[in-house]
This record gives sequence, structure tokens and C-alpha cells, in this order.
Amino acid sequence: TQWVSDRRSNAGKDAVTTEKPCPSADLVPTVASMHSLTLSFAREGFEARLQHSLRLSGAGYIILLLADGTMSKFVGNYLFHAAAALGGGRRQHTLLLVCLDGSAFDQCLLFSRRFGQLDIACADMQGWIPQATFEHRGGFGSCLWRVCVWSKAFVTWRLVGMSSRPVMLTDLDVVLRKDLTQWVSDRRSKTGKDAPPLFAQMEGQVPGALVNTGLLVFDRHHLPLLADWAVLSAEALGDKTPTQDAMNDLLGTTENTTQLRRPSSYPLAQFLGKHRAIVTVVRFPGKVAGFCGNLGEYTTHYNCLSGDDKMAAMIRNGDWHNVSLPALPRVL
Repeated sequence: TQWVSDRRSNAGKDAVTTEKPCPSADLVPTVASMHSLTLSFAREGFEARLQHSLRLSGAGYIILLLADGTMSKFVGNYLFHAAAALGGGRRQHTLLLVCLDGSAFDQCLLFSRRFGQLDIACADMQGWIPQATFEHRGGFGSCLWRVCVWSKAFVTWRLVGMSSRPVMLTDLDVVLRKDLTQWVSDRRSKTGKDAPPLFAQMEGQVPGALVNTGLLVFDRHHLPLLADWAVLSAEALGDKTPTQDAMNDLLGTTENTTQLRRPSSYPLAQFLGKHRAIVTVVRFPGKVAGFCGNLGEYTTHYNCLSGDDKMAAMIRNGDWHNVSLPALPRVL
């Protein structure tokens, strides 16, 4: 809220900005348009939709995924592996799919029927990101891609703040092989710290490797970090990897804490390395969480690849499954 207030005063406006992201596919969305989405999330009832979509208390984890309707094949493949890794009959964890458009929500309802052994919750966010934004589709680096990437940081912050359950954030190109939360719980019990650590996949296993934001585990102790992550990600939307740059700036996990390459009027210096001494980062070993398509005991992340190359690598490794959906029931 402090960021919103600062942005509003900097803009010289008392009214909420109505600027829309993505007037064209190749433009970087403005900070003002992210300001608008931040405010509309609560004012227009989307936060309530998220809150009402699942059990916010319980013993299990919330596994958070975000998708629009074009990602159905990757959603189906993710859930196919999740059913094998997690669907042991207990339905302990909840897989929360945040649906950024109506098509994704319809598909989520069908996936929940297809994978009845999983506790799948569908959060209908249709209308939060303006429909016109989806008319400017594009791949990695496009305006829509940047808006969706920022929404991952923002929704994670809001979800962790309203839930007593730990949250595992994963990208759709992560293949679950075993229940990674068991490994996390075991390591958490051995840390001996009052504040649970942040569990993260790193971009490599060498000292100084950067945090990869495609596989992270948070809980309520990390709310200050997550609030800053949502703010700094909006400021970093001109970067190649905005949410990842913002997270590493906050954690001070790189010697060069000047990741942001886009001019900004916001006082960024206060964020750089801000959480380095506050948050303990525990990295997933490569043998536990595989990286760049390399096999891990618990997960394999197919980052380092894009588009058709990603799917082709999954097919070569036997990790790709086309999932057919049941038909929608007829309304007479």
C-alpha cells in the first residue's frame, strides 16, 4: 500500500489510474498499469475470489500455478505427473490453479474432474487482466508475458498473506516425480531456526548462483520479502527476467546488485540486498531438483529451453503426456 500511495502521489493524481497494460505486443507494460492491477485486485473482488477458492488452513501445502487458456497442454502434463507423485489417496496438498482468463478456468474445472485423485482448486481471475491485453499475445519477452510473470509475484504475495499453509510456487515446466514437500519438511525440521528458511532452486550449483523463481517454497514468515518482490518486479518489467532479477536483488544473491536496467523514479536503493540478513535461503541440490531438463529425484525443471524445444526435450525424456479432457456437461 505504501508503494501504491507513492505511485499515486508521484503521478499527481488523486484518482486511481486506469492505464491498461499492453497497447501493443512489443511494449513494456508501465508501472502505472501494474499500479492499476494492484488496486483492482482488491477493489473489484479478485482477492475474495482467490480467498474463496480453497482451504486456507490445514496440514498440507498449497502448490501454486498460474495459467491462461493457451497453456492447457502444459497444465495437463503438469497434473499428470502430479497425480503420480501426490495422488496417493490422501489429497493432503491443494494444487491451486490461478486462471488468468475464462478459457483457463473452464479447462481447470475439467482437469479437476479428470484428476479426481488430486485436490485441485480453480481461482477464476477472468477480468483482472483486461481482455484487450490478451489480444497482444507473444512469446518470451512480450508485453503479455511480462504482465503474467509479474502476476506470479503479486498473487504469491497475496496468497501467502491470507493462508496459514506453506506455499510451493512452481512453473508449469516443472515435472513432479516425488513429493518435494517431504524433503522440505525434513530439512526445515533440521534448521533449528525460529524463522523457516526460503527453499529455492538455484541457477546452477556453484557458489554465487542466482535464485530461479520457477521453484520456491514460502510461508507467512516471508511476507515482507514477498511484498517487496511484487513491488520490485513491477519496477523491473523492462528486464529480460523481471521477477527473477527482483528476487535476487532483494536477497543480495548476486555481487552485482544493480540488476534493474530500466529507468525508474522509485528509490530502488532501499531494496538492494534488503533481505540478505533476514531470510535464510536453502537451495535444492541438483540431485533433488533437476535443472535445465536434468533428472532430479523429486523434480525436473525444463527451464533453459523455450517453446517447441521445451516440449521436445520433455518428449525425449518420456516426461510429456497429452491429456484428454472430459467434455463439458450439456445444459438442457
